[in-house]
Amino acid sequence: MKLVKSLLMVFLIFTANTAASNVEQLSTKASIASACLTPDKSNSWLLADEAKRCCKVCRKGKACGDSCIARNKTCRKGAGCACDGGD
Repeated sequence: MKLVKSLLMVFLIFTANTAASNVEQLSTKASIASACLTPDKSNSWLLADEAKRCCKVCRKGKACGDSCIARNKTCRKGAGCACDGGD
């Protein structure tokens, strides 16, 4: 009877460790998938997509109407098709 209990304990411990390992692997895979699906503004494909929506992407200055102006200037134009591109 002691042998059966010992074998059962070994089996349960092995099963618990295997399940914990599987959960850990799934968690890691989910983290990787989440990181891959999270948009990153530094990706060039996003900048290309942004350029399709904007008539001009302002990287050094800031958007003002349909063009770009220096960041320290005040825009006196209404909303246009130019977009701020960061940096």
